[in-house]
Amino acid sequence: MYDTSFTGSTIIRLASVDSTNNYAASLIKETNVFEGTVIVAAEQTLGKGQMGNTWISQPGKNLTFSLVLYPKTLTANDHFLLSQVTALAVSDLLLMLGIDNLVKWPNDIMTQKGKICGILIENQFAEANLKHSIIGVGLNVNQEMNAGSLKAASVIDHLGQEEDLESVLKLFCRFFDKWYLMLTSSQTDFIRNSYLVRLLNFGKKASYIYKGEPVEATITAVEPNGKLVLKQGENLIYADLKEISFEL
Repeated sequence: MYDTSFTGSTIIRLASVDSTNNYAASLIKETNVFEGTVIVAAEQTLGKGQMGNTWISQPGKNLTFSLVLYPKTLTANDHFLLSQVTALAVSDLLLMLGIDNLVKWPNDIMTQKGKICGILIENQFAEANLKHSIIGVGLNVNQEMNAGSLKAASVIDHLGQEEDLESVLKLFCRFFDKWYLMLTSSQTDFIRNSYLVRLLNFGKKASYIYKGEPVEATITAVEPNGKLVLKQGENLIYADLKEISFEL
């Protein structure tokens, strides 16, 4: 147990699992899982990323874990706040380690060397509200990356030395605690504004592929439901995850 209000109140450690998100979902069905429970695995054989992608991680080198939440006061329309809170917690963690970073919408964490962290959130709804959420995080820590074709990066790529995985996980729990407590105390405007400050390409014209076509546009906002808002000339684009990709 960590020195936090609830994040990491219970830690379940696994040597190997197909996916910590899958494990968490099964556990919720079978038993009473405390909010803030973290399930961390030394190895994921079938780690999941956004849009069905696979998250590849060398066993014992990185942090692959899931966090269980019961954000029942959040409506389905506001669920993107969880994505923002998680991204900000990882961003804070990296800044604490001395690594500059930005959030690539919706919640990839990028450094100048490439993608360093992926986040996958799976929500279960009860009518208009969230019943539970499973937040999966894959953070590259001690695995040296071939940044050329993968466009991936790790903590060791930036700092030149290995970090203690337990200490890094403890930092995440501390920062997530901070942001989630802001969420539960209705500081949603501050969370959304903080997210925009760290958002890659916010307020800058950049290149994208939107519905299969190249566009030059400027990110102007993110809707409460998570849609990305871009301005192209006099037109506004409201993009879902599957509709747009960044040209990096």
